[in-house]
Amino acid sequence: MIYFDNNATTPVDKEVAEVILKYMTELYANPNSIHSFGVQIEQYLEESRKTISEILQVLPTEIFFLHLVQQNLLTRLYVVLQEPIRT
Repeated sequence: MIYFDNNATTPVDKEVAEVILKYMTELYANPNSIHSFGVQIEQYLEESRKTISEILQVLPTEIFFLHLVQQNLLTRLYVVLQEPIRT
């Protein structure tokens, strides 16, 4: 697992900020919603997951978008407990 949080102190690249701004101000629907706006956002999210997985050379199902520190930590703990013990 690759962890990208870096204590939330990493400055955002200007190009990234420009792209993200659109999603924070115009395309802000919940991707789990069943209305058309939410479905559109879910499609964008899945496209992002695919792009990131290609860059990192992993499966799209290995990319998780989490929003809470506790959720991140519990997910990582779960993954560690599922991995075989290395000797």
